[in-house]
Amino acid sequence: MVLQYGFVTLFVSAFPLAPLFALINNILEIRLDANKLLVQVRRPLAQKAQDIGAWIGILKTISYLSIICNALVIALTSSFIPRMVYIHGGYSPDGSLKGFTEFQLTAFNTSFWDLDPLDPSWPGPQQMRTSPNANNFTCYFLAMRSKGPEFDLDNKYYYIVMAKFAFVLIFEVIND
Repeated sequence: MVLQYGFVTLFVSAFPLAPLFALINNILEIRLDANKLLVQVRRPLAQKAQDIGAWIGILKTISYLSIICNALVIALTSSFIPRMVYIHGGYSPDGSLKGFTEFQLTAFNTSFWDLDPLDPSWPGPQQMRTSPNANNFTCYFLAMRSKGPEFDLDNKYYYIVMAKFAFVLIFEVIND
């Protein structure tokens, strides 16, 4: 049961149906245990106990770790924080997500490459090699970098990283 609790609480943000499956499993397990007690054992011996012993410390530790784990999963793997920064950080022109994709992408002009795109050893697609403007076309990649040959990290990247860090701290304090 403690293993099931650990898996459900640690990874609920990665697999939100885990609590439902755990509930179904526990209902079936209760029914099977009730059948065993009524049919096979019939008279269990009662034993007194003050509490659950060392398991309470283990359950508390799992609970604290699950708060941190879920906060990190939400902050680092989803686009929730970048979307909130885009809307509330002054990057959105009208307070909506219109233009959010362009906000995340960085333009890369292939003229920055030392290798000529018309060179047969160039690893680009065939239609790019034969395009009329083959020496100057733009690719986009998911990063928050400045434009130009340096491609340094943009200020909005640092702003989003700090927002993710703040989210993890606030999430942890609220759920304690």
